[in-house]
Amino acid sequence: MNHLAALSANNAMVLQGQPCLIVDHLKPLDEPRAATCIARPSVAETFGERISGENYDVTVLRENKMRVGDEVHLLDEEDEVESVLVITKPARSLTAMRVYIAIPKKV
Repeated sequence: MNHLAALSANNAMVLQGQPCLIVDHLKPLDEPRAATCIARPSVAETFGERISGENYDVTVLRENKMRVGDEVHLLDEEDEVESVLVITKPARSLTAMRVYIAIPKKV
């Protein structure tokens, strides 16, 4: 990977992202991986400018590869879980980042 792309991706995560935990759905009892991600309401695929309240784009550094069913636990300032997103579609890979589609987990 291009080192400038990696540096840019890391800076984007630090400036725009929030801490999260990545939970592998195949190993739910394993320790979650700490990461930083950017979670934003997703733009609906069929209508370029409409925002979808159901779907989220979850951006993570390329090293954090996830599968459909994995969970992203978004943490607040006190490292408490504020919301849980479930990955529903595989990633679109960018140079140094991956962007997944996720939905909020219903409790």
